[in-house]
Amino acid sequence: MDESENGDTVSPLHSKKFIAFLITELGSKALCVLILLTQPAASAMTLVMAITIVQGFVEAGYILGQASLDKFVHIASIARGNGEDPAKLLEKKEKKPETVAKPAG
Repeated sequence: MDESENGDTVSPLHSKKFIAFLITELGSKALCVLILLTQPAASAMTLVMAITIVQGFVEAGYILGQASLDKFVHIASIARGNGEDPAKLLEKKEKKPETVAKPAG
């Protein structure tokens, strides 16, 4: 759990994005169960496999999106303390000086 500015712990259930993600996950699981109960075995397995693959991509996208959001929020909190623009600070942090190896001799 994260901590808010005043020190209170914040549950993920306070996030609208997280709740929407949970609803889509539960809906897709319910859809899988419905398909398995109502369709013939061969077509049901094909549909469930397709739904599972799509769910994997959605979950990966959600996790990566949250990670990038957390990174930006962290940099923004640092920049707020320094009085800098968070976007410029992020660009500085991502740019790394290129090192070129000098030939020996």
